Amino acid sequence: QGGFGILVDKAVVHPFVVPLTGAQIDALADRFQRSTHLKGRRLPDFDLDASEKLYAALVAPVQDQLAQIDTLDVDVNGSLASIPFAALVATAPDQAHLDKIHDDQDYTGVDWLARHVAVANTLGPASFIRLRKATSAAPAQLHAAVYGDYVPNPAEVAARLTKERGLSDACRLQVEHDLQLLGPLPETEDEARGIAAKFPGARLVMGASFTDTDFLHSPDTANADVIMLATHGVLGLSNCFAEPALLTSVGASGDGLIEASQLFDTALKARVVVLSACDTAGGGKLDEARTGLADGGDALSGLARGFIYAGARNVLATEWMVDAATSSAEINGFFQGASQPKAGLGRALADAQKQIYDQPETAHPFYWAAF
Repeated sequence: QGGFGILVDKAVVHPFVVPLTGAQIDALADRFQRSTHLKGRRLPDFDLDASEKLYAALVAPVQDQLAQIDTLDVDVNGSLASIPFAALVATAPDQAHLDKIHDDQDYTGVDWLARHVAVANTLGPASFIRLRKATSAAPAQLHAAVYGDYVPNPAEVAARLTKERGLSDACRLQVEHDLQLLGPLPETEDEARGIAAKFPGARLVMGASFTDTDFLHSPDTANADVIMLATHGVLGLSNCFAEPALLTSVGASGDGLIEASQLFDTALKARVVVLSACDTAGGGKLDEARTGLADGGDALSGLARGFIYAGARNVLATEWMVDAATSSAEINGFFQGASQPKAGLGRALADAQKQIYDQPETAHPFYWAAF
């Protein structure tokens, strides 16, 4: 019927009351999410009211303490895990500003939390402390492994999954149908090549060579400081295959999918894994028998959590289906900032987002807040 929040800084713990019930938070989070999803080809008005009410309950009680803080790590679960706190509204727009937004769909000038702090998510205190202890200076030259431009083969993927998991013929047809809805991503070739060019000696794996087997078994990838996968993310294709996965080309072995459960048997050393794909942070329906994780619906379950458990210190993933052009610009901006000496990844993302939300045509959170 209510709750508490805690802000922990270098010196003091600041507990505070959250004056909303669980049901009220769920309702506001749902309104927020619905206003960031395309309806056909139409982008709905962003729900500034829901966003401002969430800020008032979750951040405003400690906003004075945040004044001197550069980066805020947010640890939440349930419906709040599907909300990018960067897009919470710190100050409600006045009527003149609201009229401008209504008339022109121009959200520039909105007082997002992102204007005040760089926001990142953490997966619980234990994970936060483990990663802090493991943190070391980035090497002088970062080694990167970049994957893109996968080759779809829905029939073969469905056939191999059916054989591997003993699925029925009806399930095979359902999985094949669902995969056919996810076509090739030729635009990821230029995106992947552009990112690889930022890292001398990067390992670039494209087209038919971008297989699940290559990713899971390449020593160069396992030891890379930066890993980027530009492909589709699925959060469960059907009840027949309910596990989050990334789509890849089909090689001589493997099944054309990097599945969340496979990451538990993978050891990565990456400083950051970038999942440049649609809806890669979503929870999906994890197979408890294989992964030991119940499906709580948290946005950071599934793929993102799997990469963290595999050893990656940070994961850049998306909360919803993204716009290809702006997401590519955001990732390029992120890498530009992250490659600077002593750069913080949270700050690099915040700076990249600012470049997008300060432009009238891309200021709606749909365009910039998904990562």
